[in-house]
Amino acid sequence: MKKVLALLLALCLVLALTACSKSESSSGSEGSGGGDSGQPKEPITVTFWNNWSGPDGELLRSLVDEYNSTNTEGITIDMQIMQYMALNEKITTAIASDTCPNLHLGMASGQYAMDKVYLPIDDIWDNTQLKKEDFVPDILEKCYYNGKLYGIPFQVSSMFVYWNKDLFKQAGLDPDKGVETWDEMITASAAIDALGGNIIGGGMNVTDYQGFSGLLLAYGGMIIADDNNDGNYHCVLTDPKYIEGNRDALDWLKRYTSQTNILNSGNLEEGYGSGVVGMLIAGAWETANAKDHNIDYGISLLPKGPKGGPFQSGSPMSMCIMKNTDEKHYKAAQHFIAYWNDTRSTTREHCPAYDWCLKQAYQPYLVDVANDPTLTSDPTFKITNEYSQHLGELSPPSFWNSFALNTGYINPMIENVVYDRKTIDESIELAQRDIDLLVEEMYEKERELGVRE
Repeated sequence: MKKVLALLLALCLVLALTACSKSESSSGSEGSGGGDSGQPKEPITVTFWNNWSGPDGELLRSLVDEYNSTNTEGITIDMQIMQYMALNEKITTAIASDTCPNLHLGMASGQYAMDKVYLPIDDIWDNTQLKKEDFVPDILEKCYYNGKLYGIPFQVSSMFVYWNKDLFKQAGLDPDKGVETWDEMITASAAIDALGGNIIGGGMNVTDYQGFSGLLLAYGGMIIADDNNDGNYHCVLTDPKYIEGNRDALDWLKRYTSQTNILNSGNLEEGYGSGVVGMLIAGAWETANAKDHNIDYGISLLPKGPKGGPFQSGSPMSMCIMKNTDEKHYKAAQHFIAYWNDTRSTTREHCPAYDWCLKQAYQPYLVDVANDPTLTSDPTFKITNEYSQHLGELSPPSFWNSFALNTGYINPMIENVVYDRKTIDESIELAQRDIDLLVEEMYEKERELGVRE
């Protein structure tokens, strides 16, 4: 009888150890984001606000729906897509009333990080399967502020030159070459303008700060410098090291707008899709526009200039977790972020970030996706994928007020020149004065929040 009992006890011990082993393995590396147990969990809803509309929004909604229907953690992403202005108004109200959504698409290293509206998420490397080495380093770096991680990249929107090959042929230009330098863009635009009618040479929307950054850097200019990489910013528009480059870039804009219909062109993207605009600097979303309208298009990186290039923008919009998110929703939000970027526990083709690049032609920020043979065999992707080798910005990654810098200071400087409101030197000097005040206001804000002495 004792032998029988001993055998039964031994059998129970084996079964218990086996069950424990299975439980540990199922709660570890299996499942997107790390942590899917295979068993339904207590339902939890994560709110997610963004302004991704149009075809982007349709794809985003379908990928979120797939997550909602397949994850076994009981997580539902309640996503609201709004127009840009409506979202800004709603977010402002939510911040003031402590009713923020859990997730928001924004600039991780921007003012929301500095104001502590976004939560630091450095523990995502421990809570999920994501690893730092999964990401292109220069892109992930732009998600840090004051040494802490405030978001995970969602989309990188660099800028490229698109051209209409049919209009190039009609203007006697090489349809397969496009333009290699900024000066060639002026020449090509004027040649296409000369076709007459409603045809516009096009090229650059002068207040597109991403295109302008490529232009300014190619001429040796710069806006904000941080010489010692210690957060001590200063405007260098009039600095002897950069002033000639800044003058030359603004002179390019003046020459460009003086011999093209660009200032009267209205919506360049709409005109390009209609086949009446010869060139357009735009993000990779323009690929779908060209294909949808059967435009025989060419695409290249931004033009080169006297000081080199191309210089490509690469600031990511990121998935960020907002304040007032409790621990339970915080971990659920991280689970979704990890699912979006997970190429470790699933096939690459089932990673939403891969779908985003494949279907929307956006630039990859995941190393594994950047090296995918299906994508790298596509002629357009081959070009857009090169953006990370040529990154250049007008301000350091840690300069958290870059949006205000671009829209509130750089664009007015450009408009003063192209609309003959002021001379180039007057425009530069005025912008230098105003940006100096902006930087001092930033310092004061940081002192109030205790992040600067």
